[in-house]
Amino acid sequence: MNKKLVTSLIVLLALIVFINCQNDTDVTIPTNTTTTAIPIAPPQQSETEESLDYLYMISTLFLTIFLTFFFHKFNIKYLPESVVTIFVGAVLGAILVIQGRKVIEFKLNSNTFYLLLLPPIIFESGYNLKKKDFFINFGSILSYAVIGTLISTIVIGLGLTITLRLPPLDSFVFASLISATDPVAVVAVMQGANVDTTLKALVCGESVLNDAVAIVLFRTFVESYEETAKHSLFGVIGSFIITFFGSIIIGAVTGFMTSLVFKHLNFKKTPALEFSFLMITCYTTFLIGEGLEMSGILAILTNGIVTSHYTHYNLSSSSKTAAHLCFKTMAFVCETIVFVYLGLAIFTFHHEFDFFLILLSVILIFLGRAANVFSVSYVLNHINTSPLSFKTQFVMFFSGLRGAIAFSLSLTTVKNDNHNKIITTTLFICLFTTIILGGGTTPLLKYLYNDLDIEDNSAENVDAELTEITPQLNGLNLLATVDDQYVQPFFRSQIQSPMVPSPRTMYSEVKEQESSSDDDDKDEKISIKITDTSRVNLD
Repeated sequence: MNKKLVTSLIVLLALIVFINCQNDTDVTIPTNTTTTAIPIAPPQQSETEESLDYLYMISTLFLTIFLTFFFHKFNIKYLPESVVTIFVGAVLGAILVIQGRKVIEFKLNSNTFYLLLLPPIIFESGYNLKKKDFFINFGSILSYAVIGTLISTIVIGLGLTITLRLPPLDSFVFASLISATDPVAVVAVMQGANVDTTLKALVCGESVLNDAVAIVLFRTFVESYEETAKHSLFGVIGSFIITFFGSIIIGAVTGFMTSLVFKHLNFKKTPALEFSFLMITCYTTFLIGEGLEMSGILAILTNGIVTSHYTHYNLSSSSKTAAHLCFKTMAFVCETIVFVYLGLAIFTFHHEFDFFLILLSVILIFLGRAANVFSVSYVLNHINTSPLSFKTQFVMFFSGLRGAIAFSLSLTTVKNDNHNKIITTTLFICLFTTIILGGGTTPLLKYLYNDLDIEDNSAENVDAELTEITPQLNGLNLLATVDDQYVQPFFRSQIQSPMVPSPRTMYSEVKEQESSSDDDDKDEKISIKITDTSRVNLD
């Protein structure tokens, strides 16, 4: 009951933020004074009409949740969930246009996207990252995410600059944001598919780091509009390096400090305060990164990884489960809001079409993705003892969808003559890649892997993801050994919480339930998998 209550509160708060953001357009600034006018609703906007506005937005989220549930229930893999969410937003946009409301009344400003919607998405991807395969393939993942993203940005930026479709700075701003991949459909299919674990780790890990790297690149180029000293190539590179490593340090330091706080302060008897403090410290990391003019996104991603690896073990049992479910719920709601808004933009935005720019951009993103994957793979195959097959490389190339992150960044570009053109082009590319590449994921995997067996475990196997948050790292390398023998004992609690039953106790209780259950309840049995001495996996 506590888990459902906390999750419901998170969803409700996210809905309130989403609905209230549409009031941003009501604020006006007179041209003859510096005083901001008090936002006053137009006389013709009755209470009934305003209530309908709220009803529209809430209905889209309700409908999206139900459709997502049926997708999981009937194991529909040929159509990405994000496509349905976009469709729901498009239907809402069409209704608004039919009613004659062509002006965007549900406008979300750039600060809303960057400060409220992106942090939960990025933090959850780091917190629930399956770190065993991630750290085994960390060198390859880092190469694709950093070097590969830089290659993709350069290919797209130079292509747009040479063809004179956009000014040089606008070209690289667009190239950096469109290099942010969002392979949600591929990851969703491969989580329950019988494919190589290395492929899963590379696609999932690269997608997590790629978003952070692309956002850092994007912010670096955007800052160049105002800081002329950074227009040089060396200035941009230097700023990127400082921001990249500085943000990682901020996220790691705050994560370690939070772990020590939870280790030495006994919050376990007050789970509500414990979880509240955890949420506040996580978002504080993002604000610190932004306040120090670093990347709050990369800082909160690093903090999510450190939090799940150390702080998680200092929490009570109820807070562990609540953290996993709430962070996942917040990320789902934020992604849904972005995709609904993306569909809403199809009809309600003031589009500025440049068909040659759209066609050229589609070609360049494929060329950039190919240069990213195949060039980096060529180098890695000459270094690693286990080379990547062409089959694996092609799936990685195919997984370069553009989605919530790219579209969100396009709304935060500098409002110059090319602002609407960049948004329209990004919108088309997100729709194209999500529908074509996302919808073609399952057929491609079934063609390449003839024995592919896809199971729907994304919605039910919640504790299975918790199990893989922190794997056994002994013997992998020197750093893992140091972490296991020295770092973990320092930052983790050594005494098991009395609120957390031992794995043997939980295992015995479940086995008793299984032995007393009827044969008709075989599909509802609970399978136990003990991965370490501190956590149990309940399917």
